[in-house]
Amino acid sequence: PHVIALFILNFFDKIIIKVKLDSFALGEYIIHYQMAFLIMMVVSAFNLSKSPDFTNNANKGLSNSILFLDKMKKQYLKLAFITLPTVFLFSYIYINYFAGIEFDFFIFLLLIFGVFFQVLYLPYSNFLYAVGESKLLSKVTVIASIGTIILSLFLVEYYLEIGVAIAFLFSNILLLILVKYNTIRFINES
Repeated sequence: PHVIALFILNFFDKIIIKVKLDSFALGEYIIHYQMAFLIMMVVSAFNLSKSPDFTNNANKGLSNSILFLDKMKKQYLKLAFITLPTVFLFSYIYINYFAGIEFDFFIFLLLIFGVFFQVLYLPYSNFLYAVGESKLLSKVTVIASIGTIILSLFLVEYYLEIGVAIAFLFSNILLLILVKYNTIRFINES
């Protein structure tokens, strides 16, 4: 369920644009999305190198895992912020000059914020997975993906691509809130 829910979180927006709008709108949105997602690609590479560390710290006890989680949250965010100016400049140049479409700052901004919330989600998801709470992680992700579907279907009718970008942002905010809340709850109950 976790992988399917993540797929919905990251691709339902494109499906709804294709169905409700047109191919040109989809192409514009995808280019902006892919450029914003460059930040996630950099952070994901870092994430892959740190995932075993979450497991190693979980094996040393919950207190080590909590300290490591706090340290990693800061590192993930720092990496995302360091990457942001380069991604923004590259995206602006690429979209305007190479893709041949107008750079939509507002859509890009909504997508960048959505990606930032996904970045903040990663250390919590690694923590929950490392301490054996993958079912809880799946439940949280499924709830957020349902939010994506509902928000996208509603907002696309009124705000077109911007509505779908808003749905992407709010779904990722919901995902982070749910995973953080459940992580804190798990820590308090342990």
